[in-house]
Amino acid sequence: MARRHPYESFARILSYPWTGDRAEIEAALAEVAAAYPEAGEALAPLRDFVRESSEQRLQELYTHTFEIHPVCYLDVGYVLFGEDYKRGELLVHLNREHEKAENRCGTELADHLPNLLRLLAKIQASELAGELSRVFVEPALEKMLPGFKEKGNVYGGALQALQRVLRKDFPAEARGPERREGALS
Repeated sequence: MARRHPYESFARILSYPWTGDRAEIEAALAEVAAAYPEAGEALAPLRDFVRESSEQRLQELYTHTFEIHPVCYLDVGYVLFGEDYKRGELLVHLNREHEKAENRCGTELADHLPNLLRLLAKIQASELAGELSRVFVEPALEKMLPGFKEKGNVYGGALQALQRVLRKDFPAEARGPERREGALS
């Protein structure tokens, strides 16, 4: 298996665990921990859970965490804007960026966190990557993480690890002022 970009690895970690995916998820967890040791500690509970649990239990936890009575949603636009028209505008702009980068979203919407992470992997060196991280992904993570406090859900560590990585890759001093209105236009 070819080594993935760490954001692609995060996308795999935060995607539904299909039957037979255990080795791929374990590899993705190891790839992130190797590239970002500071994220490895936060990922350890999820890594242990993946190793110790059946595939059915992995699927149940993912579904419970992100889909049925979710701790949080993985749709960044929904987390930030709810059903407001701003989410629709964001989806239009993101669809355009996914198309430019030849990033296929599959059955999920353009603002689904794993899709955004795959997009970030493809455009990491661009100004757009910093804007996506600073204006959308990181603020969404800030809203997602409180749902994991005191729940003991191992996916909370994965979101914390992602937050650490984004902050390292897109440091505050390089960010400039935050723009939410008109971003991605």
